[in-house]
Amino acid sequence: MKDRVKSIISEILNIPVDVIDDNSDIIEKYGADSLDAADLVLEFEKVFEVTVPDEEAVELRTVSKIVNYIQDNK
Repeated sequence: MKDRVKSIISEILNIPVDVIDDNSDIIEKYGADSLDAADLVLEFEKVFEVTVPDEEAVELRTVSKIVNYIQDNK
């Protein structure tokens, strides 16, 4: 699952997958803006068949947090 999350981030932010660190903030380190973040959440919801409420989506800023959220809510 972690590899798929990284792949999605790579595709949407147009960055190499091998530079994505599990604990780096995707907004601060990789320059994602609010539209990118929304696109990421929508893709995670579609791919992993989860629903992410807006108030929880703002907290999903690292690969580790995203993976944990998906595992806990699938």
